[in-house]
Amino acid sequence: MALPFVLPLIILLAGLIAFPVFKSIQLSFTTRQLTDAEHFVGLQNYKDLLHDKFFKDAVTNSVIFTAYSIIFKITAGLIAAMLLHNLRRGRAVLTALVLLPWIVPTVVTALAWRSIYDPLFGGLNTILLRLHLGPLLANLHLVDRVPASWLG
Repeated sequence: MALPFVLPLIILLAGLIAFPVFKSIQLSFTTRQLTDAEHFVGLQNYKDLLHDKFFKDAVTNSVIFTAYSIIFKITAGLIAAMLLHNLRRGRAVLTALVLLPWIVPTVVTALAWRSIYDPLFGGLNTILLRLHLGPLLANLHLVDRVPASWLG
C-alpha cells in the first residue's frame, strides 16, 4: 500500500543518483576526442591511471590530508573537552565559544533561506513575478496570493 507514496521518491532518486552513477561507470570504459564519438576502450583507462604519476600523487595527498585532519580534529576536540570539563568558572561561556563555529553556519543558512522566502523582498517571489509564474501558481491554487507568503 505504501508503494504509490514511495514510488515518486524512488523515481527521483533513480534519476538524480543512480543514472549519473551508471553513466559515469559507462563513460569510464570509453574514450572521446573533441571531434570524435565515444570509443569503447575497456579497462585501458584504469590501466592508464595506475601508471599516472599525477593520479598517484593526488591519491597520496588525499589520504595524507584526510588522516592528518581526522587526527587533528579528534585530538583538538578531546583536549577542548577535557579542558572545559575541568573548568570551574566560565565554563558556559567557553563552551559557547567552542560551539560557535559549529552553530554560526546553520544560523546563516537559515537566515539566507528566510530572506529568499520573504514575501515582500525575497528573491523567490521576485523571480516568479518577473517570469509571470506568480499568477499561474495562484490560478492553480498552489499559493493563496501573489506575492506568496511561503513561510506564513
